[in-house]
Amino acid sequence: WNYMVEPAHTLHATVRFDNGTSVTVREMSAGCIRLEPMAQPPAPKSDWSGVLVIPNGEIPVSGRVESVDPTTGIMIQLDLLIHDYAVLLEDHLTRVQMLDFVV
Repeated sequence: WNYMVEPAHTLHATVRFDNGTSVTVREMSAGCIRLEPMAQPPAPKSDWSGVLVIPNGEIPVSGRVESVDPTTGIMIQLDLLIHDYAVLLEDHLTRVQMLDFVV
């Protein structure tokens, strides 16, 4: 795994699904995200997709469900992003990491 950071309150991140529901991102890195536990979680090892909503934009993301735990949440291994979205995510992660380091 990459260095995982918890998005600060001011840099809140969520994932929005096709049905309009959204879930809070608990931790994230360039290669994976951990979502809050869900009432109806996706099956482990299944394909997954959504829109990562961050303060500086929205990023379509997809990947594979690595694990589902009712306490720690849902770990998603992300697929590669196209360059523009990867830059947007890296910018957000840099801001979160700097805030994580300062706090």
